[in-house]
Amino acid sequence: MTEHLSTSKTLAALSYSASAGTITGGVFSVHDFAVYCGIVLGVLTFVVNFIYQVLKDRRHKREHLLTMEIKERELKQAASDGQS
Repeated sequence: MTEHLSTSKTLAALSYSASAGTITGGVFSVHDFAVYCGIVLGVLTFVVNFIYQVLKDRRHKREHLLTMEIKERELKQAASDGQS
């Protein structure tokens, strides 16, 4: 009896899924679907690129600060060596 209910529920879910797919296919033509996919991909590309650029800027800023610290230490070391 439980196998029958399980099979019945599975078939009902498949039936509803097929109906939803048919409705979606009827609402959107292939052209519309391509346009919407293009828009979504364009927005995703912008977001990923923006995040990458922000992280790249942070890396470069951190690298610059470290380089400046090293240069300051070298200058201090050279000045203290010159005074001795």
